[in-house]
Amino acid sequence: FDRIMFFEDMCSTKAPIISPAMFDEFFSPCYCSIIKSLKRLGVWSFAVDSDGNCNKMLPVWEKDGINEIWPAQASAGVDIPEIRKKFPQIRVHGGIDKIALSKGKEEIREEVKRKLEIAWETGGYFPWIDHLVPPDVSWDNIRYYVEYYRTYGKHP
Repeated sequence: FDRIMFFEDMCSTKAPIISPAMFDEFFSPCYCSIIKSLKRLGVWSFAVDSDGNCNKMLPVWEKDGINEIWPAQASAGVDIPEIRKKFPQIRVHGGIDKIALSKGKEEIREEVKRKLEIAWETGGYFPWIDHLVPPDVSWDNIRYYVEYYRTYGKHP
């Protein structure tokens, strides 16, 4: 195995479901033990299902050995450039705001461009829709998003 994923759904739209201090007290000992054991077996990637606004959890997760989060929810206030700056060793998945997909083609283009530029600039970022696609996103918008992403996504 190369990658282990912890499915915790740790955060809601506004903040973590439990405090970083509670995580550190109750979860960190288990995470650290598991990660330490798995590293000895050659596992190098440890991801947590972050959901929501995970900003306050990042220092604790980083300390415990988590080096990937997903899905980074832009709509919950997760700022990809800020995370990449403060935590360059944490790889981020998600971050394309699903709300932009419910708007028009111009908003879709801007969101895709902005997020792909971050990925190209910083590395360690895998841009894709930040969580489930809401029902108000039309099929035409999804198709346009995929088409534009494929076209613009070819690194210059």
